[in-house]
Amino acid sequence: MWIVDASEDNDNVPVGNGVKGDGFSAYEEYRGFHNKERKHTRTSWHTKDLFVENPMGFVIEDFMKASDLHVHEITVDQHENRVINFNKGHANVVEQHGLVMLARYTSRDTLLGKVTKIGPPRNVEEVKIFLRNMFHYTLSGRVRGLTLNEVVAHELGHAVAIRHHGQTGTRKETWYPPGGLSELSPLHNTHTRPIMCGVRLPGEVLFGEKHNQSSGNLTCFMRYKGHGNAFEQENGTIDCAGADPAQTIFCESKTGTAWNAGNRVAGDATKGDCKGQIQVNDGS
Repeated sequence: MWIVDASEDNDNVPVGNGVKGDGFSAYEEYRGFHNKERKHTRTSWHTKDLFVENPMGFVIEDFMKASDLHVHEITVDQHENRVINFNKGHANVVEQHGLVMLARYTSRDTLLGKVTKIGPPRNVEEVKIFLRNMFHYTLSGRVRGLTLNEVVAHELGHAVAIRHHGQTGTRKETWYPPGGLSELSPLHNTHTRPIMCGVRLPGEVLFGEKHNQSSGNLTCFMRYKGHGNAFEQENGTIDCAGADPAQTIFCESKTGTAWNAGNRVAGDATKGDCKGQIQVNDGS
């Protein structure tokens, strides 16, 4: 027979950043909650639980699988100002917040998604997905292969305290083919071939700084696609980014994979180990 204290909150799956628990006491988890289908369920004492109001029906299963969290979809009347255990009383540990995921059709910039602050959930007033920006990005080909489900998982990652792989920037530079365009004026940034990292010259080449948002494990949801066609290496050579695979995981190390392997191209992540950053407990 498994015996726990009513106020115990020691869920440890996933381990995340080492903060145990999900903000719900053993008593609250045994008492249970209702989901969006009005079905009563008792939650686990071992696996951390996260509650999400998701009126647009965004697909969150990819996030749940990658994070190892138990994610429960709820409706607007199943929380009070995002507090899930609002009917608190006996053995309450902390007011534990859920997330509210909303569609926004555009923003003033080119963001595809945004959280009001990095998690844990108490910090996150809204998880926003900008659908029109998403449409324009994919239509223009600026971010090839990016899916809505990947954007959703990325923003939910931020909501449980995961940060980007890096924060260094990108810049555009105009480069010219061999011989340039004119023999009368010297040209800077002359390449040895007519095409540079997929860009026909003369043209604007997007240079990413090493260890930026495109660094690390290519299949991690927190890695940005398209943050640089070209990356200058320490020895002065230029590496080109390759094709981006589907994103399916939260990485567990800083190490670059595929064309980032061996610290080439964007190289290893500055932050990385995204799964090791997860925190859902609002009490710590």
